[in-house]
Amino acid sequence: MTTTTVKFHHLIALEIRKLWNSVGMKAMAATILISTVVLSVFGFWIYTNQENLNSSPNTSGAKIEVTKLPEISNWFDSSSFTYLAAAMLLPFWLILFYNNDWKYRNIATSFILEPRRERLLLAKTVSAISLTGVLFLLCAGLSAAWSWILQASTDTNIDWSMPWNRIGVEAANWLVIVAMAIALSMLIQNSAITILVVLLQPAILGVIAGLSSDLTEALQWISPQAMAPQLDQTTVTDIGWKLAVGCLVWILIPALLGIWRTLNREVN
Repeated sequence: MTTTTVKFHHLIALEIRKLWNSVGMKAMAATILISTVVLSVFGFWIYTNQENLNSSPNTSGAKIEVTKLPEISNWFDSSSFTYLAAAMLLPFWLILFYNNDWKYRNIATSFILEPRRERLLLAKTVSAISLTGVLFLLCAGLSAAWSWILQASTDTNIDWSMPWNRIGVEAANWLVIVAMAIALSMLIQNSAITILVVLLQPAILGVIAGLSSDLTEALQWISPQAMAPQLDQTTVTDIGWKLAVGCLVWILIPALLGIWRTLNREVN
């Protein structure tokens, strides 16, 4: 008796469809796209009108003080407001993506289609990383579009060279954020609890750090906020080790436990 093997690219296509196969997933996708565009428009408007805003009084007669935004000289400079919404909301989309199968019992159908759970898990991860890459490129394209509009509508001279180091830093930040969301999703396997962990962990760690200076120093090594990899500053003795420890605590260990749990969890 021969066993029919589902081709891996078919599994990837199946998982990609799950990114918007429900009302909730479609709503999350729409929220990310709309928020990214709206925040980009608002940031562009603030940037081009900050001098007028600072010189205009409000209803009480006092002048409005707007923090001066960094000057846009390279096309990637506008990424400060084109990437923000997507980077904040993408982890929640992926949390829903990883946990909806268990929530709606679709996982049983998937395991019948492909009994080897590790292939399904790999296909889901490839789909998540692919989505991250596409969204990252869309935001980069939006940055280039706003820079072109800025150059065409003002006297700003935009540098169109590729700042590979900065692009690499931003991409690495995205990968760290996405990897943490994926690892925690595989470990917890419950959307609501995973989202709560992601939302509340900065506040909880902040409260713990406030108890003593020793705890503050220790938590700097495991705080996700200290994991942002500044590739132009990382050294083996300082930021690099903190990044490594943070990735171990929030990505590697949860991912290994989550993979084990996924491969061994009973389907009810």
